[in-house]
Amino acid sequence: RAALIGFENVGKSSIIAALTHATPKISEAPFTTWQPLPGMMEIEDIQVQLVDTPALSKEHSQPELFDLIRSSDLILIVIDLQANSFQKLEDSITLLNEHKIIPKQWKDKTKDERRIEFIPVMVIVNKDDDDNFDEDFEVFKELMGTELPMVPISVNNKRNFDKLKNQLFEKSSGCCKKSRNKAS
Repeated sequence: RAALIGFENVGKSSIIAALTHATPKISEAPFTTWQPLPGMMEIEDIQVQLVDTPALSKEHSQPELFDLIRSSDLILIVIDLQANSFQKLEDSITLLNEHKIIPKQWKDKTKDERRIEFIPVMVIVNKDDDDNFDEDFEVFKELMGTELPMVPISVNNKRNFDKLKNQLFEKSSGCCKKSRNKAS
């Protein structure tokens, strides 16, 4: 199971609708998604459950949302390349950290491992609509300087969906074969 998380209007519901048979409500109005909505996506010979989640919020966070994220095999942080992408990624990671969820890729950098969930994280950078935005993505990726894998996509024109599916397949098959390392 992979939980799609992110702030309002980054395209989580649109990604779920494009990659699965789920039919989430999609709107330009913020906070359209109120409840998690699962959808199944087939990649190669496996089914991956993608879960659309309510938008993250710095002001109010629902404990159930973070319980769902904690029980996921993979976290997909969705950000909008064209709208404050640096801050939104940093805020998403900060909210996860505040709820004791740390990217598994950072396990070696974490000193205090008590009651922390280490879950693999991948960043989906939405609204990389055409070649003109590729340079913006490369600059974003370089400036973020993170070892978290990033995939640029465009839900509007299904750009790089094959690349996204391939990376999800690699991450999902690794999640299925290995149990997550949980600290006690």
